[in-house]
Amino acid sequence: MRISSFRLLNFKRFEDREVSLEPGLNLIVGGNESGKSSIVEAIGTVLYENPASKARALRALERWGSVGAMRLELAFEQDNRAFRLVKDFGAGRVELKELPTGGIVTDRSTVDRIIAEMLGFPDRDAFESVAAVRQGE
Repeated sequence: MRISSFRLLNFKRFEDREVSLEPGLNLIVGGNESGKSSIVEAIGTVLYENPASKARALRALERWGSVGAMRLELAFEQDNRAFRLVKDFGAGRVELKELPTGGIVTDRSTVDRIIAEMLGFPDRDAFESVAAVRQGE
């Protein structure tokens, strides 16, 4: 899986931020509290978390004082096919769309299985152990 872009709406410090990634190694550099770790956390959240969950830890990720609910979008490529994964945490909905064919999967269990197969990582901990190098590692 190659992530080409992602969008964060009402996630932690980000009201609405879209980030594009280039093929190869991408570095995210910034000062303390600029949102670097939040970006890695957002990618793990969109890939692995249930948008219908009412877990306190998940709700704590929502931007404080936001008008709308948290929504995460991830555009990626797998085996020369393009996809967009959207998780709307306010509506509790998930959508995996293949582009440009328009095929859509909205069943969360099916989307979770497809994403896990594409990534090759069974859970968020395994993914995050290789997704980023953090300070001191």
